[in-house]
Amino acid sequence: MIEVGHLGVVAAREVPLVADGGVVIFVVGLVCLGAFIAIEAVGGANRRRAWSQVATELGLDHYGPMDYGGRLGESEVRMDVIKRGSGKNRRIFTRFRAMGELPGGLSIGREGFFSRLTEDIKTGDASFDTEVRVTGDEGLALALLDDEMRARLKDSVVSGWHLKDGTWTLLVQRRIGDAAVLEGALRRGATLADATRRALHSVPDRLCARVSDDVIASARKVSLQYLIAHHGGSAALDRALDVARGDADAGVRLVAATTLGDTRLLTDIALDGFVDPEHRAQALMAAVRLGHAESIAPALDGLLAQLANGVVPIGLLSALAAALGMAPHADAEETLLRLVDHENEDVKLAAIRSLGKVGSLAAVPALVPLRDRFFAFAIASAGAAKEAILQIQARAGGGEAGALSLAEADGGLAVVEVEHEESR
Repeated sequence: MIEVGHLGVVAAREVPLVADGGVVIFVVGLVCLGAFIAIEAVGGANRRRAWSQVATELGLDHYGPMDYGGRLGESEVRMDVIKRGSGKNRRIFTRFRAMGELPGGLSIGREGFFSRLTEDIKTGDASFDTEVRVTGDEGLALALLDDEMRARLKDSVVSGWHLKDGTWTLLVQRRIGDAAVLEGALRRGATLADATRRALHSVPDRLCARVSDDVIASARKVSLQYLIAHHGGSAALDRALDVARGDADAGVRLVAATTLGDTRLLTDIALDGFVDPEHRAQALMAAVRLGHAESIAPALDGLLAQLANGVVPIGLLSALAAALGMAPHADAEETLLRLVDHENEDVKLAAIRSLGKVGSLAAVPALVPLRDRFFAFAIASAGAAKEAILQIQARAGGGEAGALSLAEADGGLAVVEVEHEESR
């Protein structure tokens, strides 16, 4: 009994202590809340002072609480505080905008994981294209994005700026109270807007300037190709082509030479051992397609000389084999007969097809084994060999393909006329 009573007394004495602890916690909470409110009040006053200071320095108008705007340079700028979402998802942003007669059909923003899965405008600058997503008016985008603007925009876009619906916008997820930061953001937005606007009315001239001055060859090439496709006959294109003919990059020279029909320049590219094989092959085929036999002869002579020395790469060798079937050359058949035994299937196929166009009956024995090889039905070059034989036979007999056939005679081959049904 005493023990119980004693315990009861102890319990009774402990109750006020618990109550006193709750009071302490409540009081501490009130103090913290009061301190937070006081800090926020001071911070709010400092922010308002900073915003007012920037507005005064830049001559901005006051539209409402934390909302200022006006003209800066050639553009309209505005800074305000906005709220998005609600409840636990509520977020507060400081928003900066720059606008004024900017193109609504051009969007520029940061490249994301999912956006990489869809097509956008490529400037030819890989480091820019992997970081920045550009959609809309391709000509305006290419004119705008010279090397200087790409550097400026890449830095701005990575830091959060984006262009959409004719407005450059930056959202920062907090209330900004630093006057230098506020002014810097507004000036950057105005600079972006001014530069974008200047590109609006001089797309061909700016593209021409990019062909001449851009530091990245693939970017110069992209600009030149757009000029050719969309501004044919313009003075800007004429200037760009003239500059591109002497470009340090063979790919740019190739585009210019092909457009101008400059066989001599195409020949120079095809024969240049320092140019990559793909461009050399394209230059050779472009020259052949122009159909100037006398002009293409130096290219064929030069490449056959390189072939004799074993310095013609595979990619170019396939083009050479194809060219020998399209342009007349005294050594065409002899060269093609060597190439039909080449280990590379593309070279072999090109040589066979060219023999079908220019080969004589003397070429047939080299083609028959290719036609009749094991599993010939599944091999492209076997089918090409069959077709080439028929073409050669047709030329030899002066009739249609298939008008002559081959027959074995004493271990060799003989040409035998096929009797038409009507003559029987």
